[in-house]
Amino acid sequence: MLEQLLALAAGGLGSASAGLFVNRVGVGLFYAIRGWQKVTSEKRRAGLRTTLVEDGVPFPDFNKWWVPANQALFGTMLVLGLWSAFAAAVLAIVTVVAIVVDGWDRVKRRNPVTPGDWVACAIYLGETLLLFPLAVVMLAGPGSWALN
Repeated sequence: MLEQLLALAAGGLGSASAGLFVNRVGVGLFYAIRGWQKVTSEKRRAGLRTTLVEDGVPFPDFNKWWVPANQALFGTMLVLGLWSAFAAAVLAIVTVVAIVVDGWDRVKRRNPVTPGDWVACAIYLGETLLLFPLAVVMLAGPGSWALN
């Protein structure tokens, strides 16, 4: 019994397919739902437009539709496992742009005092954390439980 518990603790359940599925569907659901909320809610779009204007992003009236439409579309593609690596790459680009135009200001407002503090504050951004599961899809693929 102890040997089995130790093996489980060290090696997990041994199902890479299940792990890749959970990773892909989890991150895909986040983007699909978040994007759909902004596409269908004037209040969410208005909030996004305000952020875009404050951050100096060009064409805020276009981008208040473009960004969430991409989140919804490519997030749904991840959930289904359609062109998963491509969908993850598009979402990673959207996410990196969000970090560059908005996230760094939030990091600066935390007043990090050491290089390690800067790294910790940057990783603490939700956008940064989302890059990790996207990277798993881009590097390892969608897993065997996908429509590709």
